[in-house]
Amino acid sequence: LRTIRDEELKKPSTDMQDLIDDVLRKRDWFREYLVEQKVSPRPFFGRYKVHSDMRKVAHDIAETLHIDDGLREKARSWEEFLRLLIQNVEEAGILVLRSGIVGNNTHRQLSVKEFRGFAVSDDLAPLIFLNGRDSKAAQIFTLAHEIVHLWIGESGISNSDLREIKTREKDTEKYCNQVAAELLVPSAEFLNYWQKNVSVEDNLHNLARQFRVSSLVILRRAFDFDQISAKDYYEA
Repeated sequence: LRTIRDEELKKPSTDMQDLIDDVLRKRDWFREYLVEQKVSPRPFFGRYKVHSDMRKVAHDIAETLHIDDGLREKARSWEEFLRLLIQNVEEAGILVLRSGIVGNNTHRQLSVKEFRGFAVSDDLAPLIFLNGRDSKAAQIFTLAHEIVHLWIGESGISNSDLREIKTREKDTEKYCNQVAAELLVPSAEFLNYWQKNVSVEDNLHNLARQFRVSSLVILRRAFDFDQISAKDYYEA
């Protein structure tokens, strides 16, 4: 489990442990059902490795899940884009669960500080869980991040913090973040839309709406492509 800002790793909470147990039971049921229906393993599962070309992986995911300008144009809000994205992901054979509580207990709310989502690696019944207490824009990025985990065939728990330029993230987590960013905000399109004669704030506002991501994702892309300095990045 990777925590925000490289904080000390701690034992998962009882809420998180119980949630994972519940999700794994659902995954087992889902898998048994698919076996009975004689469904074949998912062709995308484990198709790439951590060191595969990031743009190639992002392009393959986009092609498989139909993530493009057409999908963004259909969505009038971040919530609608997330709904459409989940719909495409499930049509590809990935079960997506989303909740802000443990089971049906409204008194056991999940902590965004502990985790934002996770992926359960399975060639037949891959599963993604999203922490429903997170913002819609953050859930979109978490979903993209977890999708990458499945494309490289590895389970993972996500708690991304894109604010930090230098982190001690594991290679897998860095890789999934980078591919997720390329998937949601393709580099060529980003550089085409970023306007140097417009303020950083206006660029963030306009491009976040264009790509249906958080302004932080746009800000990070701007820094990664040398459109802004490290000083401007941290100030923003």
